[in-house]
Amino acid sequence: MKTRSASSLSRIELVLDYIDNSLHRPLSLDELATKSCWSRWQLQRVFQECTQQSVGCYVREQKLAKAAQLVLSNQHRMIDIALMLGFSSEMAFSRAFKSYFQIGPKQYQKRGVSHGIKKPLIKNPFDTDTFDALFVQVRIDYLPDTNIFGVEREINGLVSDNPDYMKTVPQAWQSFEQTYQYKNPTIEQFIGVITESKADLVGSLTYLAGSQQRFEGADCVQLPAQQYAVLSFNGPINQFAKSVEWFVFSWLPQSEYKLAESSELEVYAKNQQKHPLQAEYWLPVL
Repeated sequence: MKTRSASSLSRIELVLDYIDNSLHRPLSLDELATKSCWSRWQLQRVFQECTQQSVGCYVREQKLAKAAQLVLSNQHRMIDIALMLGFSSEMAFSRAFKSYFQIGPKQYQKRGVSHGIKKPLIKNPFDTDTFDALFVQVRIDYLPDTNIFGVEREINGLVSDNPDYMKTVPQAWQSFEQTYQYKNPTIEQFIGVITESKADLVGSLTYLAGSQQRFEGADCVQLPAQQYAVLSFNGPINQFAKSVEWFVFSWLPQSEYKLAESSELEVYAKNQQKHPLQAEYWLPVL
């Protein structure tokens, strides 16, 4: 059962802010419990209920997210980054970094792209009674050159005078399932690609429902290598568009990122349930 009281959520927000501003310190559980005015046990219980992760895992995640940004800046020695973020040694830092990102900090720096960086948790901007998540989290990720194959349709998006995406997008997926999915029922991931339409109309878009699996005769979109901000969604299907609208028009302008001229993506896992819908929205950013 979730802890939804305004007081509990405010205390968790206070702890989250404190963590974000104290990543240079070791940050013990006792210190965070004192900050929250709860006991250690109460803090761990409420934090887990509200964020779906432990205090220790979140602190580690945020330290390593900050570390990845510092590593990519190429302005600091690895030992200096380790000490800046409260690690006991460069070896301890390197071990933790590799365990989290599956690649060492020097290799991550050499690759030179943001991948797997989770931004601080944000209180869900919508009615939490209708969502599983009390907090939302944006991830910065990277997708190399990729081709997506499927069924393409013209749609009218959010800013169109006559939006019809609630009807046309499901029709595209239905057509993909009937035409191609039966040929490969083992597809693990489904991807919707949203690009500006060639039609010179505000809100006119092209939507491709498909996957990375190649199908003969299918429509194809070539996606260039791109950095993305990724929003995970878990809630009623009729709230998905509302969350995407918040992501694009509220989160993005207040972030340090700018929208890139590339396709936007919707990503769905195989056999995910529509009630609630579980999906990710990938927004191309610079």
